[in-house]
Amino acid sequence: MRLVAAVALVLALVGCTGDGSDDQGRPQKVDRSRLLALADLPKGFDVAPFEVAAPAGDTSEACMAVADVAVPSSDAPGLKVSFAQGTSGPFVTEALRSAEDPAEILDDLDEALDDCTSIDLDEGAAQQVYTVERVDVKDHGEEAIAMKLSATLRGTPFTSTTVVVREGSWVTAVSLAGSEDRTMEGSTFDDVIDKAVGRLAGTAA
Repeated sequence: MRLVAAVALVLALVGCTGDGSDDQGRPQKVDRSRLLALADLPKGFDVAPFEVAAPAGDTSEACMAVADVAVPSSDAPGLKVSFAQGTSGPFVTEALRSAEDPAEILDDLDEALDDCTSIDLDEGAAQQVYTVERVDVKDHGEEAIAMKLSATLRGTPFTSTTVVVREGSWVTAVSLAGSEDRTMEGSTFDDVIDKAVGRLAGTAA
């Protein structure tokens, strides 16, 4: 089902491992205990495979910066996790990295969102155009920025909202994707993001 491949949007995984062990701007080793776990999701979700679609070859530099967050390659370094409610969604994913300058990652994305309004993704034999827009986001971690990718797939509106959060030297990207009738309440998604940040801060339940 092409909808599942379209979940490439939701697989917003910015990730790479690093050396070091403190929160003072030096990268830290990433372990899976820092990622969202199934228990952090509402009932009905299961762990799902990580799949991505690739940006088309003529993607602009600004939109490539967006794609680096929204649709990173499946072999990109770092830790990734994906969850789904059935085969039709909604879908939740997280990508985690530790960086020497985590604020720069969000600054680059913030600048790219000023210039990137749409992105073409290769999905099998066809390309699909997704509208890109910045969206408001509640306070999460030390800094947060959010974007939404939208398209119509086989006549059905489909969106993926990605929230990128900085906490210490960590950067996590948590995404929610699905059709209009297969989504999650905004407050519930905020709770999931808070749980992701709690794991980074070492305060997860």
